Amino acid sequence: MIDEFLLYYAAERNNLEHEMNQKFAAYKHITHKFQKEWINRLKSQYIVHKVFKKDGLIKSYLNHTALKKLDIKERNWLEFQTEQVWRFSFSVIKNRPAESFFLMEDVFSDQEYLLYSPGVTKTLEDQSVILWLNLISYNGACWQSYGPIGAYKSFEPDDIFFFATELKPDIADEGDLLANLEHNPIPYMMLLSGANYPLIFNKEDQVVNVMTEYELDEINTKSLTKSFKTEYNKGVYRLSLKSWSESPHFSQAYFDENKKIMLLSSMTDINAGREPDINALAVKAGVDIKTARALIKQIKGKLNDMDNRKKNR
Repeated sequence: MIDEFLLYYAAERNNLEHEMNQKFAAYKHITHKFQKEWINRLKSQYIVHKVFKKDGLIKSYLNHTALKKLDIKERNWLEFQTEQVWRFSFSVIKNRPAESFFLMEDVFSDQEYLLYSPGVTKTLEDQSVILWLNLISYNGACWQSYGPIGAYKSFEPDDIFFFATELKPDIADEGDLLANLEHNPIPYMMLLSGANYPLIFNKEDQVVNVMTEYELDEINTKSLTKSFKTEYNKGVYRLSLKSWSESPHFSQAYFDENKKIMLLSSMTDINAGREPDINALAVKAGVDIKTARALIKQIKGKLNDMDNRKKNR
């Protein structure tokens, strides 16, 4: 009923086909990497989400003449769906109680739910997946996936959060991210173009690319010689950590004295293991002390979750 009727009905009645094609066209530099059939399935998923999401189009359809022609079973199902909310979920598998049934945990809401998905089962036959993106709906007994299965081999929740803040810089927490995902899931769908790159490890260390930069007027290289090897060339200092500058970490800092920018770079997520001075950081950032402590607690929890996932792989 969805694939043979509702998709076409919604596309025509609400001009969703034109809207959808415009939005997907913005990512033509990415969509050419996908097979045409896969793009068509993503578009179908987009339309169905528009119909059944929170405050979606389905409620406005029920009294329309075309839907009155449906049989009683189909109408009852549609009326039931008006009371449900179809949503996208970034999730991890917590348990597998039966064939094609999975206990999932939404990584941004922490909600656990039972998912029935033969597509997830099929994907796991030949892939090792870290993170899933599915459009899910409730059938009265459990949740089901609809449309393409988003299977990410290397993306982790913090990668998705960072991506979301690049899309919309004012995203501050998981709730903002989920609202943005529901508003426009297409950018997150496009992440599938890089989903097959596997994680890379060097013994116990995951190889990543960690970079950040700060505006800085000057540095005192003499005071840094105890910990860093210092090099200079054409206005740029390179500071290499003596104990972390070799493979696989390659931890280094670059200071451009003309641009007044300090760039920090590392190939693993190292840290000194010291407790931060929360009071001092809160004052510097202009944040309430209690809020700062809550944020630090949340960040530590996320980091511990990441470490546990790595250990359990």
